[in-house]
Amino acid sequence: MLTVEVRQRTLWIGGDAYPLSNISRVQTSRWKPRVGALIWAFVKAAIGWSVLGLAAAVIAAVATSRESGSAAMPLVGLVAVIVLALIAFEAFRFVRRLSALRFFELVIETAGSTRTPLMSKDEGVVVRLVTLIVTAIDNPQAEFQMQVENFHVGDNITQHGNHNTGKRVHP
Repeated sequence: MLTVEVRQRTLWIGGDAYPLSNISRVQTSRWKPRVGALIWAFVKAAIGWSVLGLAAAVIAAVATSRESGSAAMPLVGLVAVIVLALIAFEAFRFVRRLSALRFFELVIETAGSTRTPLMSKDEGVVVRLVTLIVTAIDNPQAEFQMQVENFHVGDNITQHGNHNTGKRVHP
């Protein structure tokens, strides 16, 4: 959980401070994930199950054709149904993982740069924060505090100008 608050004309998001007078824009945006890795995982799984199914069907056909030619087709059909069910399961997992990658960002623009200090799965929380921050910018007496479940997606890279000062990789 991350504490977001406005006190003494400063927006605090965790340990980061943004003077309200320096904030030029606050907005909500939807994070767009890179789905290439998920697609590649699905394709690999589908190809893997297909290859295993084809091998099992060939083995079943060869083994049953020696005993009686008519028994091979139902067994090959059963293998095909199992492979299709496994591929359908992989497709279900792919869609579930893709839908889990839905995040909303709190974007803060200052005179110096644009930052995304907070990501949430709940769009309503981020929209409410934008409203509270804009209200606090317009009203010097405004103060608020709320707890937000923050998500981090990808790497943290600290960069100043052309100098990269460090990269923290998050699994």
